[in-house]
Amino acid sequence: MPRAVLFDLDGTLVDSLQDIADALNHVLGSEGLPTHPVETYRFHVGWGADDLVRRVLPDEAKPRTEELLRAFRARYTAHLVDATAPYPGVHALLAELARREVPIAVLSNKPEESVHRVVETLFADVPFQVVRGAREGVPHKPDPTSVLEVAAAMGLEPGECFYVGDTEIDIQTGHAAGMVPVGVAWGFRPEKLGEAAHILEAPSDLLPLLG
Repeated sequence: MPRAVLFDLDGTLVDSLQDIADALNHVLGSEGLPTHPVETYRFHVGWGADDLVRRVLPDEAKPRTEELLRAFRARYTAHLVDATAPYPGVHALLAELARREVPIAVLSNKPEESVHRVVETLFADVPFQVVRGAREGVPHKPDPTSVLEVAAAMGLEPGECFYVGDTEIDIQTGHAAGMVPVGVAWGFRPEKLGEAAHILEAPSDLLPLLG
């Protein structure tokens, strides 16, 4: 039975969709390109910033992907936690996991520096053992490389871990790593969680899974 919990960040622990959409829409609008409703972005996030930018650009702007990606990263980094906040019940869950001394970590496809800033700003009192994001030369989720590195750094075997996330990317990651994939119904793509071993309707639903 798993005894540790590795969490995705965006759409799982925090609702960051408004800040992501605002930053990218600012860049698109400033370049005279079409912007998108905030809700639209939930279908495009999760694979990493480069993939997000490619997905929302019109065909005629795709040759400028790298330039616009740099602009998005700069804008988003400057407004990383303007509206971003933990989902209701997340702090209480993390506090209870800490009380029970359950090993916990964060692994995201967001750039690692940004992951650390979000965690340090919103979860300063949470004893995550490992906090990781996207790094140069390491494949993004759903490739299991990064999540297996996190488990190893915690001294855990994959089968001892839940991987908790809000999209099909996270569920695929958990399966690929040999972990138990758990979906959250409050995140960005709850309709894509069909292959999850468990789906949480509220953060506290995780606790019974730990025995």
